[in-house]
Amino acid sequence: MSEPRAAGRPPSARSPGLRLANPPPLPLSLPRSWYATLCALAGVDAHDARAAAAGLPAVDSIDLWPYLSGNVTASPRSDVHLSATAYVLGDYKLITGSAAGAGAACWGGPLYPNASTASGPHHGPFGTPCNATGACGAGGCLFDVAADMSERRDLAAEPAHAAVLALLQQKLATANKANFNPSRGHFDQRACDAAAANGGYWGPFID
Repeated sequence: MSEPRAAGRPPSARSPGLRLANPPPLPLSLPRSWYATLCALAGVDAHDARAAAAGLPAVDSIDLWPYLSGNVTASPRSDVHLSATAYVLGDYKLITGSAAGAGAACWGGPLYPNASTASGPHHGPFGTPCNATGACGAGGCLFDVAADMSERRDLAAEPAHAAVLALLQQKLATANKANFNPSRGHFDQRACDAAAANGGYWGPFID
């Protein structure tokens, strides 16, 4: 089972007289880390003063350039708070809650979209990556994403991984205390119906 995470090799960074050769392995990161990285390369402060003044949390982005350029040997990030139900620490990933309820933690085909894409009144023309499978419950499922990239082997019940499971559970609970999750309204089927009528594109749906 999987939720979004960065994959692949970092793109080459070029400027006059500069080229990143033999880039190191991609560090534990999320796409939003490129924000701080590109800001640093451009000489721009990544801090959003207006957002801070409005009481919004700081951007969760870390400058990866010192690592990618070889100036430091360790990634500046060792863990990622993926969502209110998922946390990554090093090689380990914790997923909690009902995968069926989330509709996004599942095993899909090697190409997307394909016949495994879910559809129905709650998915509209976009669907979810695949039909959800399994439920991890409050305790969560634990995966070694380095050794098991497709997340097929749940380690949560194995005594040898009890300590790392407890650590990730504690880190997720702590991170969730500061989780920014404002009200986004309620599901409205008319939005999906309008998108389906538009050939898969969002558009106005209220008369």
